[in-house]
Amino acid sequence: MGWKTPHEFSDVQRVFPAQIMEHLPPWEEIPDDFKNESHSACNVLPRWMFGDLFTKEPMASIVGKEGVSAKTIFYHIDTILRSYEPKHEHKEAGVAYMISLWVRSVIKGDEVVYGEDLRQELKELKESDWQHEH
Repeated sequence: MGWKTPHEFSDVQRVFPAQIMEHLPPWEEIPDDFKNESHSACNVLPRWMFGDLFTKEPMASIVGKEGVSAKTIFYHIDTILRSYEPKHEHKEAGVAYMISLWVRSVIKGDEVVYGEDLRQELKELKESDWQHEH
């Protein structure tokens, strides 16, 4: 358990997120560039929460760092974002920090939303290996 690696939440936890604070970095451990929104991972959040990343075709693809499942990353972050438990500022800074730790790239169509440009590499992979499916 904890926040240093993505957690596989149950279906019930994803629908009714509660008691998720242990899955979010403590405020004191989040670097300042996430708190003041100057880190590039912070740019992903508005599009995730209010935009088109996972609501309009083409769906965004998450590429996790080695050994980190894109599906588990998606569900961990989505569960945190749905929760009413943490303060908004803590939630945003913590999620951006976790994205920076776990994610190599977020790609939507021809756009690199965050991280490395892995578009060509992704074209060579099977969709089930890298694309979040709804």
